[in-house]
Amino acid sequence: MNTRLLVGIAFVAVVLFIGCSSEDRDEQLILGTSGLAVRAQLTGACCFPTGDCQILPELECTDAGGIYQGDDTVCDPNPCEQPPPPEGACCFADGSCVVMTAADCTLQGGAYQGDDILCDPNPCKQPPLPEGACCFTDGSCVVMTADDCATQGGIYQGDDILCDPNPCDQPPPPEGACCFTDGSCIVATADDCAAQGGAYLGDDILCDPNPCDQPPPPEGACCFTDGSCVVATADDCAAQDGAYLGDDILCDPNPCDQPPPPEGACCFTDGSCVVATADDCAAQGGAYLGDDILCDPNPCDQPPPPEGACCFTDGSC
Repeated sequence: MNTRLLVGIAFVAVVLFIGCSSEDRDEQLILGTSGLAVRAQLTGACCFPTGDCQILPELECTDAGGIYQGDDTVCDPNPCEQPPPPEGACCFADGSCVVMTAADCTLQGGAYQGDDILCDPNPCKQPPLPEGACCFTDGSCVVMTADDCATQGGIYQGDDILCDPNPCDQPPPPEGACCFTDGSCIVATADDCAAQGGAYLGDDILCDPNPCDQPPPPEGACCFTDGSCVVATADDCAAQDGAYLGDDILCDPNPCDQPPPPEGACCFTDGSCVVATADDCAAQGGAYLGDDILCDPNPCDQPPPPEGACCFTDGSC
């Protein structure tokens, strides 16, 4: 080829390239293998918001929403700014939820639920509610949740607190009537009643009115004015005008004061009469006529009048 022709062609190509508008910058004239000038497109790395990179002409890059990195720039290594990693709900064993990246979730031992999954409402599986001892006013204890404990009127002792041994305050033991063999009654606990030898009638049984079986009234010696003695109650003795000597006093031996022995007429052989006791009369050789027999008038048999010699004036006898 003629040297002048080559120089001319090259000059024209340069003039055309320099004189082209910005819209035509993607194309330039190059010398083809045939020696003729041909039109070629300029390309470079095009970055998209996703961080992806493609080799495109500048105009095509901007039309696609990318950012052109310059002519002849490459995508390897990727020159594009990478967007922040996606985030989503990360669930933990306690049921809590935090929005974070999948990598951070794994690093913290959580379970990633997926990109753009939110924590409100909480998508995480909730663990069973903790339980602990719940105390009631009767001192009983049941393991349950705090909410269930409050609903049932108990006092929650804390998570994982057990009922064995029982941590609950115990109420004072119940009390009731305690009866004794003498019929008396006191309010006491069952244990205290048993320790005192009583019979516990039951919780909350009162002593007024007295619920205890009453023993038969005590008996003792009852003395009468004649010195006789009978065993009777104090009330029965009084009803008979006796004198009650006390509970459990016996009549054998007779404890009663004895009245003086009765007296009566005591007759002697000479017809005389004295008032004496039967014993005294017998001791004196008399004949006791009976108690309260008087000597006036004289009740005694009179002996015949004595006889003796009777002399008369004529000397007869």
